[in-house]
Amino acid sequence: MALTDGLVSRYKLDSNSNDSVGSNNWTDFNLPSYSNVWKIWNCVTYNWSIQYTQTPLITNATTNISISAWVYISWTSLAGCFVHNGNISWTPDDWYSIWVGWTTFDNTGNNLIALCNGVAWMNFNKVIWTWRHHVAITRDWTTRRWYVDSVVSATTFTSNPNIPTVSTIFGRNTTASWNMHFFNGREDLIWVWNKTLTLTEIQSLYNSWNWLDYPFTTNNWAGFLMMM
Repeated sequence: MALTDGLVSRYKLDSNSNDSVGSNNWTDFNLPSYSNVWKIWNCVTYNWSIQYTQTPLITNATTNISISAWVYISWTSLAGCFVHNGNISWTPDDWYSIWVGWTTFDNTGNNLIALCNGVAWMNFNKVIWTWRHHVAITRDWTTRRWYVDSVVSATTFTSNPNIPTVSTIFGRNTTASWNMHFFNGREDLIWVWNKTLTLTEIQSLYNSWNWLDYPFTTNNWAGFLMMM
């Protein structure tokens, strides 16, 4: 299968949050900034107090999904959400997200954190460190996998996950005032697939340091990837 198979959305984030493959254009809130401070092309920078980007739900798939992202971690004491897919209220619990935090995303730190269906906390004891990193989540029929820099950091076996609804957000979690958790850092090229990427595909994206980009036939100096 080609990397173009099952591709739902692509966000290059050079100067705006438009979807250059599908029709899921985003809306920026509170003026996240676009600049050429990272990699070759522009990226988006969020602060951890008010800035985020939101679109109607990109995918309601619960199996055969992939989200992969390049993120820039600014320091080792953060608690923020890279991506949230599903209900933007705390209930019903039909969303999944990936974070940087410590024992949970309520605590600042430098570990990869995940939250499934609003209730299943997972601290993988995987220190992300600072600088740029590739993070990804995939799910097939039985297993959800989390990756950092193309290495499987954790797996969970889940059945009958709740179907995501409402919205997809980058740079923040829910609308609940006590659970927003803005991300303080940078994100660049964002991808969403309705298929499960293989380890080989994720490794090829991570190892293409001259930035393998759509349509995945040449290396085009792009930036950040996100799949789920």
